Amino acid sequence: MSGRWVARTPSGDPPSRYYHRVLRTATLGPVMVDSRKVLVIEDDADIRAIMADMLSSEGYSVVEAADGVEGLERAREQLPDVILLDLMMPRMDGWAFREAQQADANLADIPVVVVSAAMSDRLHAVPAAAHLHKPFDVDELLGIVGRCASRA
Repeated sequence: MSGRWVARTPSGDPPSRYYHRVLRTATLGPVMVDSRKVLVIEDDADIRAIMADMLSSEGYSVVEAADGVEGLERAREQLPDVILLDLMMPRMDGWAFREAQQADANLADIPVVVVSAAMSDRLHAVPAAAHLHKPFDVDELLGIVGRCASRA
């Protein structure tokens, strides 16, 4: 996909320290995917908002959660096509979320993309469709989400 994005938080401020890179702007409006649903589980509100805006602009329906507990609730309610999962979060971290998800027959087959600043060995210890280290490449993330969503 070509074009540019300008990453901004809902308040209009620049994004947190992770995402200084220019993203794709929706000058032509959102690209319509067949409204696949993505659950973003991320405790950093700025990063969560950036990911949600980026995915929404690509035509995805986005559901957000601030931690693993909320993420499990949203996953059970919404049955997303793909889950983007941070690992280091309060209340329930990504490792515990993944265990609970795999134990739930209704959620076990939903592909998970781990997006975390965790050290590489801890990051890859979580079974997932893909692993991305923060700060992540936007185009790589969108490509992975697209591939996972098309398999769902």
